Amino acid sequence: MTGKASSFVVKLFLILLCWALPGTAGQAQTTDPGITLIVPSGQDSAQVEAIIKSLKDGSRPVTIRVESGKVAAEPEAHSSIAVTRDGLYAKLIALRDKFGDGVEQGFRGIGKLGSVPEKFSTAWNANAPGFSPLFLLIVIGFVMAAAYFVPLRWRRNLVTPPAARESDLGVRFLWRAKVLLIDLLALAAMAAAGLLAVRFLLPHPDFARAFAHSIIRFALIVGLYLAVGRFLLAADNTGAPLLPVLKADWHRRNLLIYAVCVALIIESINLLDQVNADLDAVIGCLFITSTLTAGFALWWVWSARHDVRQAIRHANPEGWGRRVVAAIFPAMNIIGVLMVWSAARVSAGAPEESDWSTAASIMLLLIAISPILGFGVPALVDAAMVKRHDDEPASPVRAASRSVVRAIASAGSWIAVIYAVIYIWTVYVAGNDPQSALARMSILAQAGIAFLVGCTIWVFFRSYFDSYAPRAPGAPHLAGADDDVGSMGQGRLATVLPLIRDIVLGGIVALTALVILSAIGVNIGPLLAGFGVLGLAVSFGSQTLIKDIVSGVFFMADDAFRVGEYIETGKQKGTVEKIHLRSVRLRHQNGQIHTVPFGQLDAVTNYSRDWATVKFEIRLDRDADIEKARKVIKKVGLAMQEDPELGPDLIAPLKMQGIQDITDSAVVVRLKFTAKPKNPSLLQRDALKRVYRSLQEAGVPLASNAVTVRSPTSTLAGAAVSAAMAPPAVDPRAAE
Repeated sequence: MTGKASSFVVKLFLILLCWALPGTAGQAQTTDPGITLIVPSGQDSAQVEAIIKSLKDGSRPVTIRVESGKVAAEPEAHSSIAVTRDGLYAKLIALRDKFGDGVEQGFRGIGKLGSVPEKFSTAWNANAPGFSPLFLLIVIGFVMAAAYFVPLRWRRNLVTPPAARESDLGVRFLWRAKVLLIDLLALAAMAAAGLLAVRFLLPHPDFARAFAHSIIRFALIVGLYLAVGRFLLAADNTGAPLLPVLKADWHRRNLLIYAVCVALIIESINLLDQVNADLDAVIGCLFITSTLTAGFALWWVWSARHDVRQAIRHANPEGWGRRVVAAIFPAMNIIGVLMVWSAARVSAGAPEESDWSTAASIMLLLIAISPILGFGVPALVDAAMVKRHDDEPASPVRAASRSVVRAIASAGSWIAVIYAVIYIWTVYVAGNDPQSALARMSILAQAGIAFLVGCTIWVFFRSYFDSYAPRAPGAPHLAGADDDVGSMGQGRLATVLPLIRDIVLGGIVALTALVILSAIGVNIGPLLAGFGVLGLAVSFGSQTLIKDIVSGVFFMADDAFRVGEYIETGKQKGTVEKIHLRSVRLRHQNGQIHTVPFGQLDAVTNYSRDWATVKFEIRLDRDADIEKARKVIKKVGLAMQEDPELGPDLIAPLKMQGIQDITDSAVVVRLKFTAKPKNPSLLQRDALKRVYRSLQEAGVPLASNAVTVRSPTSTLAGAAVSAAMAPPAVDPRAAE
């Protein structure tokens, strides 16, 4: 077998990162065909030497073939087939055939596993004479265990856990980072002690020494998984893990099982390589172990799909980005597991496609860590900023700055992951040269930076505008209506800012799109010219639209109304809920929504500006003492001003203006008060209740609808009434 050391370095690098599946192990048993450089005759020697030097910097063998210009030009002439439909279809068919060959080789290799025990027995019996290798391996195991657990005992003294009441994410993260650092130091001490023990106890390069090295690597891989699991999933003094996932202990146990499976796959392949096992047997062993591990990973991902969605949506359940990631993340994990398993089969069936296994393994790693980076890094940054400025009052600029930093951290993490995915598939799968791939990726990097800058400016202005322009109140307000709850209109700046926000954000989107198109090589000159012509056409054909926009600008300049105020215009009236670029949205007190273009607004009556005087009437009995009623009403007005709930809303107290009218049965008096235009109807109802109760207690009668008949000779009048109501007398003679 060739290339064992380099293959193991690649495999171990992927495994240490926490999510590499067994596809990487397939590379140990594949033969790299190398790179064939076809040089046409007449090519400049300096250019050829530069190309050869750059290719020899890698680990792949380089073959140089000099051919005529006609033959050498054929690959260039047919290179465009890869991007055509027929070429893509042919490549997919070829991959399908290679996948089938890999599966067939896996089943065929299972039948060759019977020769593996004999290979191991022969290699074990060929160990150098001396102490029993099994005894030495046990001694090495004890040395490694001692070197591992000693730093862990120091951890209790070196790292103090946060208090149980401490829930700050930054404090918890720092404590867990210290614990992780000590775990890594313990693993390093374990590996160093194991290697030193092997060096002195097993000096001969036999199978026992290789087996000891496999044990060290096995323990190191499992230990790294355990350290990462403790960092992310172990509960601290607050009782919660760093990742807000349900059943954290269950996930830790599954992670341990997965770590053992992956380490077993890696080291079984290495040991089979050491005993020079048959290639078919190695492929069969890899087929069994990778299939079982992939099956366990699929079961784990499927069983934990609800936990993962809850963890992703924990911080902001209503965020659309989190909802999208939470919805697709389990499916992406399943696709990643199947991709790695399939890539291992393709690598087994076609040695020239061995890079697919590496690309798929790194893809699965990126899928697993992308939500942690995309949502965890912004959360940590935000927690650090909140803790730094927790004693200072929040301001719109500070809130916008926090949003910008959080957006940069989040968008930067996602862009880095996407960039890595594109680079991996460009280099490993498409087979492009790394230098040319980097040159192409620089274009995407410029587009990504432009997108990041645009997002940053967008988030800053949106957060800044939202700080001054909160959402309109949900309950409508009508001065003098029957609603009990109302709210004052917002400030003038809060009313104008939505218009400015729409214009600014639209400009940011347009400029960012143009910069991104320019970065990827699109000529934006014709686009700008086309937009100019389109703007002229729209301006000539949309006179009503322009009228609405211009009218809205002047209404805002005149400060005719604001968000939250109750207005009436023509036949429409209601509370201003939102102001758009060309229209205003009114909410009627009965719930209807009216959208009125600014161009159709005539005279606007604002019921919610500055103050409101409420006048109402009561009917007193004609015999009532008017002066006494006036004093009683004045006392009621003073009592309302002293009321802690009603007093702040009163500007002028309740008082009686005087007699408004005298009717046949009542004296009509008018009352009035002046209040803030928030809830005058509530104040009026309370005033009527207090006046009615106070007049009754003071003996001032209210008017009645009863009709009273009066006469100066009450006795004669009573007799006349009695006579009128008595039945007529019956004549006895008439009865006969």
